[in-house]
Amino acid sequence: MDRLTAIYQAIFPSSTVEPLVRTQPNLGYPEQGGIEDIDTLLYPFRHADGKEWTSRDVSSAESIHKYGYSYPEVPSGLSKEKLTAFASKEMQKLYAPDTDTDNFHKSPGGASVRTEWLAHVKYDQNQIAGTFNIMMYIGDVPNAPEGRVAVDTLVGTCTSFSGPQKLEYNSTIAGTVPLTPALVNKNLKPANRKEIVEYLRRNLHWKIMRVCSTVPCTSSQNTDMHDY
Repeated sequence: MDRLTAIYQAIFPSSTVEPLVRTQPNLGYPEQGGIEDIDTLLYPFRHADGKEWTSRDVSSAESIHKYGYSYPEVPSGLSKEKLTAFASKEMQKLYAPDTDTDNFHKSPGGASVRTEWLAHVKYDQNQIAGTFNIMMYIGDVPNAPEGRVAVDTLVGTCTSFSGPQKLEYNSTIAGTVPLTPALVNKNLKPANRKEIVEYLRRNLHWKIMRVCSTVPCTSSQNTDMHDY
């Protein structure tokens, strides 16, 4: 996570924390209201001198260099402009998608367009006591709970790190699970929306499992598809 953040900061040096109104209490600010911004104290994390950290302390890619380390994609000794160009080039070499696949197609204007399929998960942490996982599958789901993690049909999870107590504020959170790689591995063409929707209606399943529990809480088959 630290490396990816540094790479992002190198490529987008002007992108920093945007001020927003605090809608929920947290450890450092137990009351609602007020503005959180780049200078908000990141309680309980402190420097050696006892001063609390803020986002401003790590607001640039170069901030890691003063702590004595770097990453291959974010080397020290470059100007901001050169660092942006270097990090962008390295990101393309490492992560640029292969355009010679079925999930790319040509738009009417001639540009290459990539079709991505995602499962958007939205849930209320107050509905289930304790930490739990929402596990997404494309294909068969093993009957034995202990076998539901290390299976090829598991495409991703969304986790709620919830305590036993009910939260007093809005606890609705969201997560996203990418589906495109699993669809491509099954020789399906992501650009064929009708085919993908029908396939996911039949084969996309989810289960909720509590951490350290031997019994699944509930399960369902997805019937509401949205493509982006």
